[in-house]
Parts: sequence; structure tokens; C-alpha cells
Amino acid sequence: MPIPVTPRACDVTTVATGGTAVTAFSGPANGFVLENPSTATEPLLYSLIGSAASTQGGSTFDLAAGAVIQFNPQLSGSVNLSVNAATNGHAFSCMRY
Repeated sequence: MPIPVTPRACDVTTVATGGTAVTAFSGPANGFVLENPSTATEPLLYSLIGSAASTQGGSTFDLAAGAVIQFNPQLSGSVNLSVNAATNGHAFSCMRY
């Protein structure tokens, strides 16, 4: 069964507690867009494998202030986009489709 290509906001768009990863979305998706706002004062960390760590390395990657990533290929199975940041209340933009 094909996954609908309907853009929708991710479930979470703020790292409430700095250093503690949040799950932006979980489940099948055709792709997603993740943006660290240009007003951010720190990198946004993300991972598709487990929880995003508090520093880049392994399966955790950083996204500089103002940077955007877009994953277009169909992601099969259950996917978790985990996001982390150093400070409390770090907001980010996220859309899945």
C-alpha cells in the first residue's frame, strides 16, 4: 500500500530540555524537511537511528543555524527522526510527507 504524500507538520518542533532528544516524528514517510532556524545560536542535532546525541558523531549529525535538510526517498518501515540541542526551548521547523 503506498504511503500518502500529504505534507504535515512533525509531531514535535521544540527541544524542550537541552541535551534531551525529542522524537520529531515516528513511522513511515515518503520524506521530510528539517530546518534549524537562521536565528538559532547553536547547531541542531538529528538522527534516524536511535536518539540524537548531544554532540555530533556516530549516527548523530549536526545542522548549522539556517541550514535545511530534505530527505526525498521513501523511508520504509518505522522511522524515528530524533532531534536534540544544547539549550532548552530550541525550536526547529519540520514537515513530513
